[in-house]
Amino acid sequence: TSVLGMRELVKTPFKFVLTKPELLENLERSDTSLDRSGQGNSLLVFSAQCNFSGYKMPLEIIESVHKQGLINTGTQIAGDDLTNKKDVNNFYVLLDSAAFVGSSYLDVGKYKPDFFCVSFYKMFGYPTGVGALIVSKRGQSVLQKKYYGGGTVNIAMTRQDFHEKRFGFSSQFEDGTLPFLTIANLLEGFNTLEHLVPTKKGKNTMQRISKYVFQLAKYGYDKLSALKHANGQPLIKFYNHTSYKDSRYQGGIITFNILHEDGAFVGFAEVACLAAVFNIQLRTGCFCNPGACQWFLQLSNNDIRKQ
Repeated sequence: TSVLGMRELVKTPFKFVLTKPELLENLERSDTSLDRSGQGNSLLVFSAQCNFSGYKMPLEIIESVHKQGLINTGTQIAGDDLTNKKDVNNFYVLLDSAAFVGSSYLDVGKYKPDFFCVSFYKMFGYPTGVGALIVSKRGQSVLQKKYYGGGTVNIAMTRQDFHEKRFGFSSQFEDGTLPFLTIANLLEGFNTLEHLVPTKKGKNTMQRISKYVFQLAKYGYDKLSALKHANGQPLIKFYNHTSYKDSRYQGGIITFNILHEDGAFVGFAEVACLAAVFNIQLRTGCFCNPGACQWFLQLSNNDIRKQ
């Protein structure tokens, strides 16, 4: 949802949306005719891990997009029709890492996104409301801020339309008083993770957590898959791309609907209420991911408008 909201701030009228197969085309084939002769910039935004299905996108896509742009630009949703025109702009990549880093190791030195964001409470459970946007030097060259607040300027004049931003990239973006007490708690979070799951046998903390979380998810998936009604019909309908066969492409999320014996869906609100009675905590709904929800439930745009 946050990425969709970003579209409202981008001034360009040319906006596109890609499905998973369309994005993966960048790894399956190359197009040397996509020279980077354009003078403009294009931004590709995607999640390192889908928070709906748990699918982990191959991060080699970042290097591919940097080198040759997008092989398939997907479906255009705004602007004059550019369907048959190649995008020769310089490509930058924003990697939404919030779901991924909660239980996986992100090697930014290897994959080199221009921008990536994280949410620390998804790693530690505490403190809430603290995240980070990490910007590479390449990304800094094109990220231009308009608004300014307290602490981000050296000079601001009231009787003349003039201000001078502070020197240093991060100083220009940290408006107002930072939540310094909350930020200080992050060190304890990192230390606790490393204490509970120390580096062992060449695997760092997050690599070990990733392996354990995947094994737990696969166990849950296998057990739930075996549940059937008396008439032999499956009890669960799953939504994923991998069937939990490979930890490189699957995180620790199990998304499903419960079915009646005739195949009809049990309402998610009913499932949530019954689970709560037995002290089972479930996240229900579309998980702030309307794109994946629409894809897996095979809903048309008209279907959603009628809801």
